[in-house]
Amino acid sequence: MDATGADDIAIDTLVARLYAAFRTRDGAVAPVDTLREVFLPEAVIVKAVGPAPEVFDVTRFIETRRAILGDGGLRDFDEWELDARSERRGHVVHRWSLYRKVGVRDGVAFDVRGVKSLQCVDMPEGWRIASLVWDDARDGLALPERWDAA
Repeated sequence: MDATGADDIAIDTLVARLYAAFRTRDGAVAPVDTLREVFLPEAVIVKAVGPAPEVFDVTRFIETRRAILGDGGLRDFDEWELDARSERRGHVVHRWSLYRKVGVRDGVAFDVRGVKSLQCVDMPEGWRIASLVWDDARDGLALPERWDAA
């Protein structure tokens, strides 16, 4: 069964809050602390970009993102969802999210797309992310064909 109705809206909102937590474009201060309301406290977050995955708990993820977004090396950062596929089974939704991120790192502009895999769970207080894994498109790692035009 696919997510429908109010759950679609709730999950879309949850994912939008995830992406919005990193925005520093136009001088904004990234609201990374809002991630505590997006993730389960025990969530696992994995950055699969590069030769060895980095695994984070929620607190460490927030603190590393706060440092990256606040030290001046990364400016005018924005990240957003381009397309998504969600599938619901009971109280669980798996979402594949195609994203784009832009910004300036150490004086060099970048524009990258990638994919995130999110596992969301319906809690009494609402939908939360239980796990997140992401990787950026690059030489040797193409996006799924259905997303080539996005």
